[in-house]
Amino acid sequence: MIVWLAASAWALDLEEARAIATSRAIMVERADAEADAAAAAAGAAVWGALPSVTATADLGRFGGFTAIGIERPATTQVSAGANARLVLIDPSVWLGAASARTSARGAEAMAAWARVDARAEVTRLYAAAVVAAEVTRVLEGSAVDAERGASAVLARVDAGLLPVADGSRARAEAALLRADVARAEADEVAACASLQALLRVEIVCDSELVGLGGASAGAATGRHPALEAAEEAQRAADAARAAALWSLAPSVSASADVAEYVASGGSGPGWSVGVGASMPILGPGLADARGARAAADAARLGVEEQERGLRVALVSAEADLAAAERVIEALDVAVSASADAWSRVDALFEAGLVDVNAWIDARRARDEAAVARARATEERWAAVAATEAARGVR
Repeated sequence: MIVWLAASAWALDLEEARAIATSRAIMVERADAEADAAAAAAGAAVWGALPSVTATADLGRFGGFTAIGIERPATTQVSAGANARLVLIDPSVWLGAASARTSARGAEAMAAWARVDARAEVTRLYAAAVVAAEVTRVLEGSAVDAERGASAVLARVDAGLLPVADGSRARAEAALLRADVARAEADEVAACASLQALLRVEIVCDSELVGLGGASAGAATGRHPALEAAEEAQRAADAARAAALWSLAPSVSASADVAEYVASGGSGPGWSVGVGASMPILGPGLADARGARAAADAARLGVEEQERGLRVALVSAEADLAAAERVIEALDVAVSASADAWSRVDALFEAGLVDVNAWIDARRARDEAAVARARATEERWAAVAATEAARGVR
């Protein structure tokens, strides 16, 4: 069957699908954009601790006396110049910049984690699409066999060789299989649509997917990005906690101004330099510090939770993979044996030596084994995907 989302004809194997997903999936592009935003925020935080220079320009009109009772010497003043400011002592700013840089590294780890998830998801969806097409093929063949058998049974019923009930059962069996085929085709369309949504490309799943091999789960290089992200989050929280504590301490900054002034009484340059200190006396600083300390404690627990969760996920996934491979070995035997039994019973049925019930039971056993074998392949690849995700393969 041709999926309605299809367009061009091209072959797509699993490795190519993985390459597309880990570069073009929405979850990956969104994580990359968030990493870029975090890097920009880190850059802005760093600039807060560096000298700043600002151009200035003013135009003023004055009249009357100043606030201290002196008559204003000029009624109009124009100035153009620059202002420079440098933070001399403010650990909270420096630690805030360090926290932002750590958050940026955490966002990069999250982007790598998104690639791990995309690889696992495309592996599951690709296997589901391939298996859905295989199940449809098996059930379609079974429906054809059932219709052939129903025709043979009805001919014998008409000849008075079989009871009418046998003909009715054979027709019902063929109709039920056609219903199964319709459901399988719907599942095939849904599986293909899900794969296309992830890859953001149009494919014909039953003709362009090249099938599944028996490759084992890949090995990761380096540490799991989920754990790296949790550790960077802990470092960022520790830096934010220190910044919140140091925000209660005094800060010292220096500033300088230089400008050319033009007033109604004359013109000329002017300048000023100064050093200022500030210290919060009353404000939300203590509450912020308590909140930052709690966030740091939670981040440390998050690292342990992530580490333990990954360890459990890996053990579970590897166990599922080993079980799936044993199931496939057993079902290979079942497929072979049931196919052999079916061919023998079918020949006996054609010769009129077995009844329709035995024929239907043998066909069902053959088809159930074939469908179970296909489903086991999907389960195996789901276990491969889970294993690679737990290992951090990207």
